[in-house]
Amino acid sequence: EFLATENADFRTAEGVGPGVSIADAALIYGDPFFSYNTSNESREYVEFDLGPAENVGFRPRSASSPDGFAGIYVGQDEFNETEDYRGDAKIARVEVLTPRGR
Repeated sequence: EFLATENADFRTAEGVGPGVSIADAALIYGDPFFSYNTSNESREYVEFDLGPAENVGFRPRSASSPDGFAGIYVGQDEFNETEDYRGDAKIARVEVLTPRGR
């Protein structure tokens, strides 16, 4: 279970949310790492070295990419990851995982 938003009015405590460039988010949270898994509907995620928290996830997007991926991937396997990304890459969605059983 999770809560998700694509509304730019909602941000982390550090000011990162939908519409914020990956480059600006990296200034706050450190180096970004992009990944997607074809077994998970090829949903792309970006994680940062410094957080913000284990239960917060970011979905990136790039308008210049035909598939919308923000990361620049070499080849395609079931699980794909990269540190390279497009210059127009932004946070498109923030997801907050909720504890189960509440």
